[in-house]
Amino acid sequence: MRAWHAAVLPVVLLGLCACAAAPRPVPAEPELTCQEEVHRQFDFWIGDWEVLQEDRDAPRAFNHIRQLGRGCFLHEDYSSGSGYVGESLNWYDPKFGQWRQIWADSQGLILHLAGGLDAQGRMVLYGGERVTAEGRSIRDRITWEPRRDGSVRQSWDISSDGGKRWREIFSGLYVPRVETGGSGGGSKRSLKP
Repeated sequence: MRAWHAAVLPVVLLGLCACAAAPRPVPAEPELTCQEEVHRQFDFWIGDWEVLQEDRDAPRAFNHIRQLGRGCFLHEDYSSGSGYVGESLNWYDPKFGQWRQIWADSQGLILHLAGGLDAQGRMVLYGGERVTAEGRSIRDRITWEPRRDGSVRQSWDISSDGGKRWREIFSGLYVPRVETGGSGGGSKRSLKP
């Protein structure tokens, strides 16, 4: 019997040690689905856009907005004929009850914005105080307004007095981009999932 114990005991002990040392699954956190209505508030901006400016001499600009992360994020990819490019990531932050945006562009500008829908249904995001290359302290306010014709108006304002007065530095009208086919006709391309 002793020989049997000597042969089986190490195998049993090894099995017990392996079971005790095996990692236990960590309970999964509930998956954020981002399907609540508040997560859809900025969906009017999703699409493939041409950005028209009042300045007729401004180079053509395009913006591609798409959902990422199972609908939890909007990704912006902006480019103009002058070579200027920028990207942003936008999301609803339930902890603070606000929309947030981080914007970075080819000129080194990085913006951190936060806000939400106003009473008129416009998305209005504000930045904290930042210092310009000229050494001035300013704040940013960017507004996106959905329009009945399917376009979106964006305005970017700055304030140098803590938000008492605002001056517009950019105004753009986002119109659905028209793709021209080989037959010369145009077709709208919607990128909404």
